[in-house]
Amino acid sequence: MSTVSAHDTLQAVLTKLEQAQRLIQNPLPPPDMPVQMELLLEEMISDIRQELGIKQWPEPTVEPPDLETLQEWLLDSICEATDGCIVEHDGRCPHGHPSWFLRLGLI
Repeated sequence: MSTVSAHDTLQAVLTKLEQAQRLIQNPLPPPDMPVQMELLLEEMISDIRQELGIKQWPEPTVEPPDLETLQEWLLDSICEATDGCIVEHDGRCPHGHPSWFLRLGLI
């Protein structure tokens, strides 16, 4: 297992920011500039999230619950994950989706 220091992460993000800056300042930007910018931004966000220990959850595949549903789940020992699987309040399903309580930052 390799460990990356905060300095290394910041250096990588700085390099990507400089690449993005060059793309923007280019008087004749490449036709795929939006795609390149999107990839650079995704990489930088991922690097920063990892350094800060922020989990990146998969995108929900079901509609968010309403307040009444959340209140009902609070009284139960189980709730839905963001893909509809049944999990504990602080759990994740086998597919990596968190409970709605985790996703919404309620616990």
